[in-house]
Amino acid sequence: MTPKHRQVSSSLRTLMAALAVLVIFALTVAGCAPEPGKPGQQGPVSVPFLEGKAVTGRAKDIQWLARELPRRHRNLFFSLSSADYGKALDDLARRADQLSDVQFAVALAQVVAKLGDAHTSVRVGPPSPGFGRLPVDFYAFSDGLWVTRTGRDFPQLLGARLVRIGDTPADKALELAATIVSHENDNWVRARAPVYLAIPEVLEGLGIVPDGRRVAMEFAKDGATFTVTLDRQEYNAIQWLDTAYPSWWGKETVLSYSYLAAEKALYIKYTSCSGDLSKDTDAIRRLLDEKHPTRIVFDLRRNTGGNSQVAQGLIKMLASRPEVKEPGRLFVLVGRETFSSAILNSYDFKERTNAIFLGEPTGGKPNGYGEVKTAELPFSGLTVGYSVKYFKMVEGDPPSLSPDQEVPLTAQDFFAGRDPVLAAALAYKPR
Repeated sequence: MTPKHRQVSSSLRTLMAALAVLVIFALTVAGCAPEPGKPGQQGPVSVPFLEGKAVTGRAKDIQWLARELPRRHRNLFFSLSSADYGKALDDLARRADQLSDVQFAVALAQVVAKLGDAHTSVRVGPPSPGFGRLPVDFYAFSDGLWVTRTGRDFPQLLGARLVRIGDTPADKALELAATIVSHENDNWVRARAPVYLAIPEVLEGLGIVPDGRRVAMEFAKDGATFTVTLDRQEYNAIQWLDTAYPSWWGKETVLSYSYLAAEKALYIKYTSCSGDLSKDTDAIRRLLDEKHPTRIVFDLRRNTGGNSQVAQGLIKMLASRPEVKEPGRLFVLVGRETFSSAILNSYDFKERTNAIFLGEPTGGKPNGYGEVKTAELPFSGLTVGYSVKYFKMVEGDPPSLSPDQEVPLTAQDFFAGRDPVLAAALAYKPR
């Protein structure tokens, strides 16, 4: 090599080294740019009403939310500005002493719900101390709010549609309950708001009823309307009516599966991202080897999350099966209660398989904050859950994972024991 060539080569190496540094810097910046904040980056918000005053009583809770929550959360003000959050806390501080205990608890939950992080909330309801229960469960079907479970003393309520609570129409009561649901999309509100309509302290705190200890509710059933007064009970004291539900509804076990011989299909229901699925995975593998189903249905509709790693082995095994290689053979069912780690598992199927998704849009966002830690408010003792990590699954910012085909669920389907989403999977014809 001539001196001239050596000089050019040296210069080229220098240029390449400089470019490498720039590339590393650019990648570092690019990797950090989407990172939505880090704990400790956000300082406390101002609550003017509390400045210069001794902070006692309920003000301690408000001060904690102003100082501690921004410090602990991954990025508290990704949706609501710090100024608006501070104003909401200041408004609450000014009227806190005029509120009852349940009104104050509900107001705290409403302020935190404004932040728009479904994993960050003030928990109002059992098993938190001071919160009871009414012996009734509601679900928002496509045709109204209906009773899906009731105490043994009220069998006439099962399958009834809620008309009003006290003097408040059912749809208005649901709107009020939505104000305490920390959410990122409307489907999570549809999942969670009906739950609060059975918590007497929440009904009182929202002003739906004057006294949560006895709640009058009006129902419609079989062409007639009637009113029933329900007494507050301790959550664990309620004796529930034994009722047969559609197979997809129950959450008694984390994982269940069955071979549907008539349809030559394997149905797997996964209700919580928890436990150890290794033995179940082996059993399902043996069942697949024995039965050779023509389609597999994996149901995540009632799974609100946990640890997304729990199902990795099962999903990897299913993705490797010859039964699912052909499009139209693997189906994933999702819905309003598909949330948190269940969203991550849904995307595991999207990345590894050609699964077809059926049901409703999910209650959780594909990209969002999670991995919840908790703390106790210093005065009320209420639990605050808050996010410490950010998860990014897709480009953009879609509000939900939307199914390939939406399938609504009516009250008539539910009480007749029909599952239109599973039926759509079993009847699906590949194009």
